[in-house]
Amino acid sequence: MATFYKAPTVKPAFAACAAERANQPVVVPFSYTVSTALVVNDVIGLVKLPPHYVLKDSLVVFPDLDTNGTPTIITDLGVYLDDSVDGSIPTVVDQDALNAASTLGQTGGMERMDESAGVLLAPTDTDRLVCLKVTTAPATGATGVTIKGWVEYRPQQAGY
Repeated sequence: MATFYKAPTVKPAFAACAAERANQPVVVPFSYTVSTALVVNDVIGLVKLPPHYVLKDSLVVFPDLDTNGTPTIITDLGVYLDDSVDGSIPTVVDQDALNAASTLGQTGGMERMDESAGVLLAPTDTDRLVCLKVTTAPATGATGVTIKGWVEYRPQQAGY
């Protein structure tokens, strides 16, 4: 059964970071330690994207999330509404806005945002989340490993 997990940067006690002046980029680091082997459709909330902000870039550093000799895990990095209730999976805005069909969790590595959809997402009046979704389950899921990285965003300007 799919589960919604949260990195400390999206838990209620953590306010989204804001810029001090117009067009100032904000870089928010994240870290999430996998305590239970991931399964298909699991979603991990990594960073809160505040209202009236737009994405600029991201970097995810993947550990080996699939320890099998023939790894199968595939993930997407996208944007979701911040509407999870009682641990339910949040509503998808664009599941692969930042990265699509990444296989880096199979052996480890790092990946920058490689989808134009991320920088083209319009700002909204509500909080959103940058989330990692498992689209293909690992053959043998790893535990005790940490997914790290950062997300960069900026205040909206006229238009975007």
